[in-house]
Amino acid sequence: MDTQINRTIFDITAAEEEQLMEIAQSDTKTGYKAQSVLYAAKGTEFPVTLPELPGGGGEWQTAFKNATEKVSALYPNPAQNGASFKHRLNPDENGSLQIFSITGIVMGTYSFKGEGIHQIDISHLQTGLYFCNFKVNGETVRMSRQYIFK
Repeated sequence: MDTQINRTIFDITAAEEEQLMEIAQSDTKTGYKAQSVLYAAKGTEFPVTLPELPGGGGEWQTAFKNATEKVSALYPNPAQNGASFKHRLNPDENGSLQIFSITGIVMGTYSFKGEGIHQIDISHLQTGLYFCNFKVNGETVRMSRQYIFK
């Protein structure tokens, strides 16, 4: 029986993930594709090397993400039955995530503290678009869209 049937990008094995990670380290088109797969499937991020700008410019620095970001978006996106997000809160901070349907109905509420990766079960959600509202100490710090595909 062929075990490759009905697999998705989210079903990569540990061995496949390791091989993709090796390929992703190369500075090739295939390496960039492997980085994209790892980002979509596991949320793995890689540094971006920018080309030299015309006219020189010497020392340029670019930040694509805020180093003090408290909460990441849910990943993978789209997701099927589970999703994760990274959080970095101070000890005195409390975080929450609310997931809303496109009609504004609260589909799930999740609490988190400290620093780490929080995994949530979204198997109860149907295929569609959802909105995520992340709050820290009652203040919205991130809003994002999450696609569920079953």
